[in-house]
Amino acid sequence: MSSEVKGIWFLSLKGHLDRTEGPGAWPALCERFLEEFQPLVRDPLPSAWYPEEMLQDQLGLMHGVLSGGDDERYVDLVEQVAVGGIGRFFRVLLGLGSPRFAMRQVPTLWARLRRGAGRCTVDAGPETAVVLIEDFPYLSDRNYQLLQIGTLRSILTVLKAPERRVTIDDGGLDWIRISAHYKPST
Repeated sequence: MSSEVKGIWFLSLKGHLDRTEGPGAWPALCERFLEEFQPLVRDPLPSAWYPEEMLQDQLGLMHGVLSGGDDERYVDLVEQVAVGGIGRFFRVLLGLGSPRFAMRQVPTLWARLRRGAGRCTVDAGPETAVVLIEDFPYLSDRNYQLLQIGTLRSILTVLKAPERRVTIDDGGLDWIRISAHYKPST
């Protein structure tokens, strides 16, 4: 089954690079995308659908070029980009609830940002949520595994959760189980 993602993935990185590196950083990075994606990625539309492979290419550039191949720097970059990319509506929605409430919204966010392969479920408790992503072949790519950590951390960062620890518990070629540990805001 093919998979597609919303253009907001690309615009979020563009916005981050514009803020941190200046307006020339995004066009320079676009030149490093696979040739077939370059025309699409230069000026993506936030609500348009793009091939998952285009995001896979971007994640490879984020890890290899922007993070120097360092996993922790890559996860931090994913978190920063995701925090910047979480729309005002979702910030308000997430800000109204507890970390437990926010974690329960992860499947909704998943469904809004991608279509096709994969499904996401969450079992959220008062201090820990277990996120299960299944039938998603892109998880065989380590960048996608680390992407999950960074995006879940970004939600907890937006909420200003006092404790934010996200770990991969187990996984295979097309599935992953992740635990997000948090303490309720007081």
